[in-house]
Amino acid sequence: MKKLKLNFQTIQADQLSGLSKFDLHYIYQPEALEPIIGASSYQQQITRALKERQSFQGRQEIMDLLLAQYKDTHNCQLTLDNIRKLIQPNCFTVICAHQPCIFGGPLYWIYKILSTIAYCRQLKKEYPDNEFIPIYFSGNEDHDFDEINHLYIFNKKIQWNEIPGKAVGRLTTHNLTQVIHELMEVFKANTFAQQFLEEELHIVQNSSNYASYFRHFTTKLFSNYGLIYFDPDDPLAKEKLIPILLQELSEQFIYSSTKQSSELLLQQGFQLQVNPRELNLFYHHSSGRKRIVKLSAHHFSLVDNTKTWTLDEIQLEVKLHPENFSPNVMLRPIYQEILFPNVAFIGGGAEINYWMQLYSSFAAIHVSFPALIRRHSLWYIDQAMSQKIQKSGILKLDFFKSKNELEAQLLATHENISPVPAKAFQDIEDVLLKIKQLISSLDASTQSSIAAEIQKMIKSKEHIEQKIRKYQKSKFDTELQVIYKIKDQLFPEGIPQERHFNFLAYYFQFGELYFDVLLERLEMHATEMLIAEEQEAQD
Repeated sequence: MKKLKLNFQTIQADQLSGLSKFDLHYIYQPEALEPIIGASSYQQQITRALKERQSFQGRQEIMDLLLAQYKDTHNCQLTLDNIRKLIQPNCFTVICAHQPCIFGGPLYWIYKILSTIAYCRQLKKEYPDNEFIPIYFSGNEDHDFDEINHLYIFNKKIQWNEIPGKAVGRLTTHNLTQVIHELMEVFKANTFAQQFLEEELHIVQNSSNYASYFRHFTTKLFSNYGLIYFDPDDPLAKEKLIPILLQELSEQFIYSSTKQSSELLLQQGFQLQVNPRELNLFYHHSSGRKRIVKLSAHHFSLVDNTKTWTLDEIQLEVKLHPENFSPNVMLRPIYQEILFPNVAFIGGGAEINYWMQLYSSFAAIHVSFPALIRRHSLWYIDQAMSQKIQKSGILKLDFFKSKNELEAQLLATHENISPVPAKAFQDIEDVLLKIKQLISSLDASTQSSIAAEIQKMIKSKEHIEQKIRKYQKSKFDTELQVIYKIKDQLFPEGIPQERHFNFLAYYFQFGELYFDVLLERLEMHATEMLIAEEQEAQD
């Protein structure tokens, strides 16, 4: 196993493309969102949440429920200790939520969980008389199989082939063995990887469903940090949700109550992440997880009409079989906060956006609203990429610019190969624009005609520039290809690295040290955009 040393560098979020106006505001100007959630900083939010959660009444129930979920899970003593701490009135949770993508899916699954663990440690320093427990709320009830069925390793896509439609946690794991065999081939020279994957193959073959397997996978990675994996597709947990399910069916309170918070977001100039439906519930049908729609005040059906109810019938089924019902993205946060003595939710900008839409919904049903903490975002630069960046002569942060900007920057350093200096083209344009200003005394028709000719000349000038640029690029094609490859490693397919590549390539090199080194840095701040660059890696 290699040693690992990382050099961390902060990136300003406003230097990155792709972040929403809302996300940037929440990072730099959280006070602007005070009218929506009644707090202007993380500190105000966490202080309020701690005060409100003092009266949480469900400690015994959630402890018993989690112990039951973990009854067949081994090698997780710190996690079990944390579960038992939940009975204590000074113990609170910090939660992140994500779909159970195969082998974690994109890197930000790791960053989200590590951000949650790091924030628990940070809160412990700030409030030493309290305990803070990290929870991973696994999206086992989601049925969007295409979101969870693949991962990218070294630009290779490995895909799980299974029949979609059901909640993903209820799927069998039979075909998942093929994914493991493909990974074993990719990492055939890595002894640690082979041992790790052999163990996974055994667990997959003996798991009752995918949710059960994913508990094992998550526990194997994070039990030493005390992380608790929670499976929401649990009949005992759903019993706690019955009053909310009944209220949603009879009043559609999510749809009506989110209007206030959503309007405040729109007034601030932000886009809404989610448009709440009139009814925010799914049903676990024998043929798949399906949306419930309201036909009239007293009649409901599945979206494909494979099942219908009267209001009395559906309410009775909720009371007798709450496990048949499943919250959608807008109701899931309420489900989470009913179950846990939670003080903070860790998420990305999009998640925090729709949580804010729900602030008035929480108030309407008198459920405590957690502090909303943006997770860390991170770009990982291994030694090979670091050396390429140094040889390119371009600064590390410049690779966060667009490809066109990078091209221009490289070619500008070799301007001497151009037969026409860039200043000459600028001089031409300046002269043409000056002429356009000087003809203001001429009649309108003549002005218009001359302006059109000037515009043609500017276009001709631009065509000449393009031809010269094409010539320059042909001379430096090798250097440009290196730059493109570096850029593509940081932004594969034009998206941030953390939303594409899987973590196993790093984990199989460094083991748990990979998490430890990241955690040491993430614990220092609640939220940051970071570059983590390998400094040395010795056997």
